[in-house]
Amino acid sequence: MRCLLASLLLFLLACPSTPTPVEPTSQVEVERIFETDEDEACIYASPLLVTSQGQSGVLTVDQNGALRVFDPESGDLQWTLTLPPVPDGGGALRALNTPVVVGNYLIIGWQAFRSHHFVGVVDLETRAMSSEFEVLELGGSVPNFDGSEEVTFRPDKQLMRGIVRHLPRDGMELGLAYMALGNAPNSSPHHGWVFEINLDEWRASGADAAIINRFATTADNECGPEGSPDAGLCGGGIWNAAGLQFYEDEAGQTHIYFAAGNGRTNVQRNSYANTLMRLQPGLDFDPECDATLCENYDEVNPSRECQASCQNLFIPRLAPGEAPLRPESGECDDLTFTECYRLLDADLGASAPVRVELPSGRIVFVQPGKDGALYLVDGEHFGTMIQRLQVMDFCGTPEDTCRANWLGMFVTHPALAEVDGVPVVILASNMADSTHPSGISAVRVVEEGENVSLDILWQVPPFDSVEATNTFRHHPGRPVVFEHEGVQYVFVVETRRGAGADAPGVLWGVRVDTGEVIAQEELNDAGQRWSLPLLVGERLYVGVCDARADEVGHLEAFSLVRREEGE
Repeated sequence: MRCLLASLLLFLLACPSTPTPVEPTSQVEVERIFETDEDEACIYASPLLVTSQGQSGVLTVDQNGALRVFDPESGDLQWTLTLPPVPDGGGALRALNTPVVVGNYLIIGWQAFRSHHFVGVVDLETRAMSSEFEVLELGGSVPNFDGSEEVTFRPDKQLMRGIVRHLPRDGMELGLAYMALGNAPNSSPHHGWVFEINLDEWRASGADAAIINRFATTADNECGPEGSPDAGLCGGGIWNAAGLQFYEDEAGQTHIYFAAGNGRTNVQRNSYANTLMRLQPGLDFDPECDATLCENYDEVNPSRECQASCQNLFIPRLAPGEAPLRPESGECDDLTFTECYRLLDADLGASAPVRVELPSGRIVFVQPGKDGALYLVDGEHFGTMIQRLQVMDFCGTPEDTCRANWLGMFVTHPALAEVDGVPVVILASNMADSTHPSGISAVRVVEEGENVSLDILWQVPPFDSVEATNTFRHHPGRPVVFEHEGVQYVFVVETRRGAGADAPGVLWGVRVDTGEVIAQEELNDAGQRWSLPLLVGERLYVGVCDARADEVGHLEAFSLVRREEGE
């Protein structure tokens, strides 16, 4: 009997039972609190929490440059500000990116559509443009790949669509700000650009002293004919709404990470379109690829050995032995991986990477692609691709033509959660046909000894259901994770965009550990693609636009926890 009990104990220790899901004492339930009046234009920027004159408020910025700040409890309008007008003949003012708060300042970018790009500072205490900072206009050039000429910033080829980033620095009061820009649409030559701005110098010495470094993702002027839409020329736009990502290493050194959009990839010509890059402050970049292995770089069928040799550069590719990309449409038959990417506008830069720390302390990155795949990349050596997981089917079939290849399948920034100590990345997809499923996917990052792999935990709606072929047909909002009483939930907006959109957008809530849908709350309009809901305590604030994403926008607020009286 004693031996039997000992054997049973060893079995239980070796094979732990499936954990019982934690049950919160109060119910997570979405309930609308308020909806603001409609703005005169769509809201592309994500909502932001600000403090002004001792008041907390939720800031929205509409595409025409109107800033509005609302009371977080009631939705009442607290104050407004309009960005400075653009120069005569400069085109319509467009504010598309999300600003950043630095102390009592709000750093914000806007543009005279296809003619000028500006960065300015709002004083949150005076609720006006700061008198300490001149308005800064972006411009300038960088040396090309061999130093023989300059690559010049072309404002007519750029859109400012990401998020302004801030980096504190020792010895500086305000620190550095970063602006990233990309193309709209593919129109050669556009490149991708990052500007590094010294906020202290800007305030002390004026706009001419503000920009201290510039970086172009494709430092090459051989970009084909002017205006060419070819997705294999120059390019490398930094256009996804999540923008640059900052992460520290074990020594406390900050590194800058971003994926560049479609265009030319050639490490010998400093052209890094369709890649994931790791830079240093100062915008120093060395891919640290093996020069011998990368000699005579083949842009159509590059050397795997070259790609794998790069320390700070990840280039997407198939895993060894993986079948070629062959969408059901037949469009990529007989094409290489790179050629298929180019044909289908399947750029890697549509999404931002997420850094994952594993239980062992090892760091990996997960990078989504427009091709519907997740790329698992070693955090120390970017050339090491651990896995490529095809999560989504390609859009289109011979009988059901893809309505827009450029939409891709993933255009997002994953949220990071955890289930039983295992990291989980969560992201929403889109699909421009009526055949293939689409929705929210939760993918575990599983570590077993020295091996790391991606494993789908759940997909909502279930990808074998009819509902999944009718939902998430356009770019969704970005996911946000809410934790309540030890249980995590993910919230994401399914947008219903375009002329003829048949229903309002939907705010989905899903329990992370079980995949249980706890909310499908209809919005009062289409929602907004790429926007990140603002989570403040137990409340969620969502920017919403009309189905054409042009005419009107407003803010909707929701409580996430239903409490009984007296709680």
